[in-house]
Amino acid sequence: MPSLVNTAFWLIVASGAVWILSLLMALGTLDSPDMRNMFEEQMAASGADVSFEDIRGVLVGSIVVFALISAGLYALVALNVRKGKNWARILGTVFAALSLFSIFPLSLGTLAVLLGIAGIVMLYLPAASPYFSKQQPFANPYGQPGGPY
Repeated sequence: MPSLVNTAFWLIVASGAVWILSLLMALGTLDSPDMRNMFEEQMAASGADVSFEDIRGVLVGSIVVFALISAGLYALVALNVRKGKNWARILGTVFAALSLFSIFPLSLGTLAVLLGIAGIVMLYLPAASPYFSKQQPFANPYGQPGGPY
């Protein structure tokens, strides 16, 4: 494995860790008076009869589930990139492109996005690209002499 791929792997892992940390830190903001006031004002303006305490559990659960799903996706991409799987590099590219939508406002999540993008970009550099284009022996069984059997 090229050292560039190893560095990219660790950048993706660091990006995932920072992202999960930023999500879990968001749990602390739920109890802030500013958050409560903003929620109550929006509910009053919309005419909904929902209090902050009614929805707080749903918000906490949603953030925790999103953090777990994010951790799984980061692990999926990082571990398979390290194995040289081109589909993981492509999936990481798609996730990195989508993460650009969450780059503002500047926060801890922004650092996670930048780390992830740096890791993915490294996977496309000339020193790393051949690692992902190695021939797989069973990639196309019909292209081998004698067919798939």
